[in-house]
Amino acid sequence: MLLRFRKHRLALHPTDDEGAAALARIKEGTEVAVEVKRSRNARHLALYWSVIHALFEHQDRYASAENLSDAFKVASGLTDTFVLPTGKEFHVPRSISFAKMDQDDMDMFWGNFVRVMCESVLPRMDEEAVRYILNMVDGGNR
Repeated sequence: MLLRFRKHRLALHPTDDEGAAALARIKEGTEVAVEVKRSRNARHLALYWSVIHALFEHQDRYASAENLSDAFKVASGLTDTFVLPTGKEFHVPRSISFAKMDQDDMDMFWGNFVRVMCESVLPRMDEEAVRYILNMVDGGNR
């Protein structure tokens, strides 16, 4: 069961009725195990795909925006690595879907993505300038 809480001072507070009901069922003083993950920012994922689609429209190397995204994932190190029977390493891009990645991991990938984009697509642009521009485009919601 996935429950959502918001941190306030040094306590977690439920953000919906389901979380409140689950918390109410726990007796005072009971120790519980909690997996902490920051909820994903949907605008952050939308911004990523907006950038990918904009880049895709101005290139002719990749057959689809998804292929371009996979190339950035590999270049950014977001892969699972397998060793083939021949001994050769094979890198498979990981998913950035909400089910496969929390916001902390997305933030790390985003930083690597911007770095790779600046190195390979915008070599004359300063990384901080690109981050500033993307933050402005997103309205500062990341």
